[in-house]
Amino acid sequence: MPYRTLPPPFPIVLQKRNNPKPPIYTYYSYTMDISKVAEHLYVGVQPRGSDYDILIDLHVKLLIDMRAFHPPHADPEGRDIEMVWFRTYDSFLTPIPVSVLHEGAAKALPFLEEEKSVFVHCKGGRHRSVAMACAILIAQGYSAKEAMGLVAYARRAADPYIWYIKRQIQQFERQWKERPVS
Repeated sequence: MPYRTLPPPFPIVLQKRNNPKPPIYTYYSYTMDISKVAEHLYVGVQPRGSDYDILIDLHVKLLIDMRAFHPPHADPEGRDIEMVWFRTYDSFLTPIPVSVLHEGAAKALPFLEEEKSVFVHCKGGRHRSVAMACAILIAQGYSAKEAMGLVAYARRAADPYIWYIKRQIQQFERQWKERPVS
């Protein structure tokens, strides 16, 4: 099975694994589970302090953290990455509030318009970060179906089709289309 690679000029190579886990992009001696889902939009797991070199090389200027209990790790070198922390849960009992998806998409759009990269993460890069990435894509003009397909294709670990995530993405799309445009 062929592995995905990022297009040049990213200094990232693919680490081939012999197990069924999704591919992990390797940068020097560090590994970080990150997937490029669109131009300047990345989804993955929570970065460690040592992973910020990768984010800097990808020109990430906005980091969106979707984990409830763990705030984002600060960049040990204090580089210029803005961080937003949305305390969300990966549970059908406490679904991601659509207002959080609106706030995150609205925060990401100016960065993407300026061609600055955005990295969205949660614990496993499977549900919460995927929902936010879909919301950002919808805010850029994709339909919910297109956004979910694009993210699922780009990131094998992604599951935007689980019912409680899909429902929130579709509700976001309806609300985004109905919002007053200023």
